[in-house]
Amino acid sequence: MGRFAKPQLIAENLPKDTAANDAQEAAVWLAVQMGTPLSVHADFEFDQNSSLANIAKESEVELIGASDSLDDTDADFIIASANDDCLVQQVLAQLKQSAMIVRAGLDFYEEPMLLIVSDLSENSREAMDVVLTAGYLYDARVHLLHLLDSEEQRDEHEPRLHDQLSSTDFRTLTYGLIVHVEVGTAAEVIPKFVADNDIDLLVMGREFGSTDDTLQTLVTETSCSVMLIQ
Repeated sequence: MGRFAKPQLIAENLPKDTAANDAQEAAVWLAVQMGTPLSVHADFEFDQNSSLANIAKESEVELIGASDSLDDTDADFIIASANDDCLVQQVLAQLKQSAMIVRAGLDFYEEPMLLIVSDLSENSREAMDVVLTAGYLYDARVHLLHLLDSEEQRDEHEPRLHDQLSSTDFRTLTYGLIVHVEVGTAAEVIPKFVADNDIDLLVMGREFGSTDDTLQTLVTETSCSVMLIQ
């Protein structure tokens, strides 16, 4: 995450629920890791007693109000609550920045369970690099998943996946990393894998997907938070 310099929390019409609070805490945590102020696009005025202001103060993060429209934002990392359906659709369909869609239960301070999905593309390598090389998630428990169209691809794809992994700092992870290579479509495998393994955060490149398995489908049908890397 060291590659990002302008994180922005989108808080317009933010419902007052657990997912919203977790989105605020995740946004402040990211700003701490990036060593930057946190830009906030909101429909309310900041006050010293707001939950966001208190979280930021405790973490010594400066909050900066953003007045530009989302289409014109210069932020390079967007954080939003998964409970705002319209905003999630805008993040997926219109905005091109890296983004994190936060569902209730995401806590970066409690050794989160992460799933990185690689399709062997350069974009997925960048997603791996953000998580495994930046050094901020070394206490996370990490799974790496690659999907095959058929079993016949295994001998070709597994060495490529390990080559991609070897370019990261995965060996610095406290709990190591578990690699999975499975046959199936993203829509079939990923939501089930997330549920079966209590995944807190799904990490993918924004270019991941096909005509049948789009990011929108995965974000809406997966029960955990999702980080998309541009």
